[in-house]
Amino acid sequence: MLTKASELKEEVKKTNIPSELKKELETIVNNIVQNQEKILYHGKRVDSIVKSMLLHSRSSAGLKEPTDINALVDEYLRLSYHGLRAKDRNFNSSIQTVYDPGIGKINITQQDIGR
Repeated sequence: MLTKASELKEEVKKTNIPSELKKELETIVNNIVQNQEKILYHGKRVDSIVKSMLLHSRSSAGLKEPTDINALVDEYLRLSYHGLRAKDRNFNSSIQTVYDPGIGKINITQQDIGR
């Protein structure tokens, strides 16, 4: 799906304007596209955090239910990383994960594992 900024980027390429102005316009449009991508990424991250917080706050009877443990571990790993980054902007880490795709769903209490 093309966004308006992507469409604008294509139109700028087609225009017949002085190269200096064209270069400046391309830079501005590229910045807009990059900002849109960042907004989308962080919006999805916030959505995930809010959903996790809602799951965490729900009272549970301690019932075990089939859960994709790979997805749960990945979600809490990312939440932990971004939590540390929020506290210290200088913190940086390279995380390499290897999940078992054949593990399937495991009967666990998600809130207990998350805590």
